[in-house]
Amino acid sequence: MIPCFYQTNIVFIDDNLTYLKILTNNLKEDLGSFTLFSDPLEAYNYIINSNSSIIEDFITSGVEDYFEQKKLNINIKDLHKIRYNNNKQNEIAVIVVDYDMKNMNGIELCHKLHDTKIKKILLTGIADANTAVEAFNKGIIDAFIVKGDNNLNNILINTIKKLEAEYFAEITKAVTEA
Repeated sequence: MIPCFYQTNIVFIDDNLTYLKILTNNLKEDLGSFTLFSDPLEAYNYIINSNSSIIEDFITSGVEDYFEQKKLNINIKDLHKIRYNNNKQNEIAVIVVDYDMKNMNGIELCHKLHDTKIKKILLTGIADANTAVEAFNKGIIDAFIVKGDNNLNNILINTIKKLEAEYFAEITKAVTEA
């Protein structure tokens, strides 16, 4: 069970902005808002400067550990503020990044974001699949999808929803374990 969930901003990064616009246009009905980047360095700066979880800050500040027992302090007034905070939809839970880009490939970008709780999906060509498997096994990415898949939109929607749920499960872990 996930104690908290809301739509987040999904960041898409591919050096072919036209491709991203077509791809996300087909996803709008099923997912929240998108931010598109054609430059991985620009995307990295945006993500690092935007990366804060409203819920995680609230929850972790209230957890105290007493000899293997946890006490969770919840301030209802603060909880109410979170519920009506319009900025929560700007929170980034998932990024979708192309592997083959100029300046920095998708795995390099995901590796730079390794210390964040953001979930990472790598879009690859068939030739890049072995590299993607290696990055997945090392924990650099959370999923990879082959661009040429005939069912790309459905796979992408399902993967994003699954990873959003994992993101919220991770940041609210203190509540479920209290």
